[in-house]
Order: sequence, then C-alpha cells, then structure tokens
Amino acid sequence: MQAKQVDAHHLEQVPCNLCGSSRSVLWRERFDKAVNYRFRNVRCRDCGLIYVSPRLQPGLRATFNSCEFIDDRESEYEAHAAAHVFTAKLRLARLERFLRGPGTLLDVGCAMGYFLHTAAQRGWKAYGVEFDPRPAARARERFGLHIKVGTLEQA
Repeated sequence: MQAKQVDAHHLEQVPCNLCGSSRSVLWRERFDKAVNYRFRNVRCRDCGLIYVSPRLQPGLRATFNSCEFIDDRESEYEAHAAAHVFTAKLRLARLERFLRGPGTLLDVGCAMGYFLHTAAQRGWKAYGVEFDPRPAARARERFGLHIKVGTLEQA
C-alpha cells in the first residue's frame, strides 16, 4: 500500500485546546515517517498546555487514521513496546517533577495504551481518547484502561 502523505494544505492552525489563546511557542517537532511530515508541538504562552498546531483538518483525520492505514503500522508499533514504556517513564518523570507527583492525565491519541498504562502504574488517574476502536479495545483488554473511542470533541 502506498503511504499517505501530509501536505501543508491538509493542516489548520488551531488555538489552545484549554484556554483558547492563539499565543504559542514551539515546544518540539516530531517527524512521523508514516505520513512523511514533521508535526509541531507548541506550548500555550497563557496556560502552558502543550498541543499540536498546525494539525490535520477535522475532515482529514479519518483519512490518515483509517483502519487500513493503522494496519500497516500496528505490528511495528507493538514491536517497540519497550521503547514506548521507556519514553513514557521519562515523560512522566518530567511531569511529576513539575507537578510534584502524579495527578489526573488525559492522553489524546492514546493508541494501544502504553503511556496510560505506565502512568496508571505510577499512581496517575489515567484516561484516554483514541480515534481507532481497535487499538482502544486492545488497550482496554490488555491493561484495563479507561479509553473513549472517537475524537476529543466526541469524548
């Protein structure tokens, strides 16, 4: 199957999901080789939330997150489970230092739940939202996680 690719016309600039501010600063970039695009994580200058902007337009999210597309990446994703857990531990340690301990966490796009499971093991109240029902079901079955299927807006 030919890989789908993200182009600039697939994207939209968005304000902060938490406070609505359009004032943000680049936090980091992440290259997604599956869609051949470098996504930007930005930090809101007003409330500190880290989110993706620009991001896929709502009508295109289903195209790039379709079951057919996920099938191509699923076994590769699971093969790197140890790396997902390692990364989760590093990110959680940073959050815990900043927040002085575990709290409540929402992972939007939680995939197969490795980050949520690691967070729950460390004492976090962990919740997830996942667009594709199959990885969400696997995460629920494997780890007993609280995951809603759909978009953040639907959840």
